[in-house]
Amino acid sequence: MCHVPRALALALVLPLSATACGRYELAARWNELRGDAYVLDTISRDIPEAAAPSCPEHVRSVVYRGELIPYQPPAQVAEPFAEKLRAFDRVVEELAREHYGRAPDRVLHFGASLCRSVRGNTRRLSEHALGNALDLAGFRWRKLPAAAGASHPHAFSVTVQRHWAPREQDADGATHRAFLQALLARIRERNLFRGVIGPGREGHADHLHLDQAPWSYWLF
Repeated sequence: MCHVPRALALALVLPLSATACGRYELAARWNELRGDAYVLDTISRDIPEAAAPSCPEHVRSVVYRGELIPYQPPAQVAEPFAEKLRAFDRVVEELAREHYGRAPDRVLHFGASLCRSVRGNTRRLSEHALGNALDLAGFRWRKLPAAAGASHPHAFSVTVQRHWAPREQDADGATHRAFLQALLARIRERNLFRGVIGPGREGHADHLHLDQAPWSYWLF
């Protein structure tokens, strides 16, 4: 990694594209200075002109099955991103107990690793190409025995597609929407992910894209 003087970085006067260090090295240095270092920050996401997307082969991947809540299906992710998902699981469990009295039995998703470019930009790799992102679809709770005495003993699911903007006839829609909104607020509060894309953006009507890109963005 190149050296960026602390005072210069903190002043935020170096354009990312106008430094000998390169924008990824500069972003990594800035994240380090603010106490948010991440090992994948220095990897270039740039795709050479006329080249096809190519996943970085040196990024070690693991199959994440979920430690507190099982993932359906298990997600293949970059090893450092698995740590982000473990922290995410703890927040999901915490919030679910606050809203429903129990944790979900499944995390539902549409995948994590996929060697492709960013939607609408063929010159930059998606964070999915590094296994550094998850497309979250929702959560599922199983039915509990009546003797369990839970406040929500029935089987139910909370999904982005149905409950981000629930229909009026959905009796539990407001409750599930509140859970999703609280989850987003907690993600921001705990700085769990830097990149979040949700409904309102093309191709994201049914999921929340969560990633650990070198820079922060929230798009809805």
